[in-house]
Amino acid sequence: MAKLKKNWTTAVCIAGGPSLTQDQVDQIRRWKEQDPRHGVIAVNASFLVAPWADIIYGLDPKFWMEYRSQIPKGPRLCSHVRNSQVDVVKTYKVGNSGANAIPLAIAYGADRILLVGYDSKLGPNGETHHHGDHPSPLMNCTRIESWPERFGQIRRKFGNKEIINCSIETALKCFPRGTLERELSQRP
Repeated sequence: MAKLKKNWTTAVCIAGGPSLTQDQVDQIRRWKEQDPRHGVIAVNASFLVAPWADIIYGLDPKFWMEYRSQIPKGPRLCSHVRNSQVDVVKTYKVGNSGANAIPLAIAYGADRILLVGYDSKLGPNGETHHHGDHPSPLMNCTRIESWPERFGQIRRKFGNKEIINCSIETALKCFPRGTLERELSQRP
């Protein structure tokens, strides 16, 4: 595992959903700077808006190949790709990078995880991501209808952890909802 201290109390996972806003990203950055026990994971191309995240995480080997020249130095983790670009970490895996970021946050000590950009549905105008579509050969939200069940698996496996969905829009019903501003102001 990458050499990060495993003492996070709370983590924010930033995924690619179209409802993610720059205001949310800015709030998370200010919160992260307040306490070294605050951890942030940028899922896939969310590193484009949060290059300062503690971890950049993605499952798809094509993602790492496509974005390798843009990804900042620092911990870059994946569950199953072994190459010079990425450190491999073994966590509970359900085949969705956003879902898999949750057990990764838990592995770093977080027992409270906040989710943003976890829409698991298209935007109002058919948008797939807050950063626009991935370039080919990457896919854009294929099998999106299966995502809620994958997150349900995470909920069942890690039911003892506090996982709060602070996404502005979401199709996920397995996690309690919260507002990012309120949740960031809670305990460390």
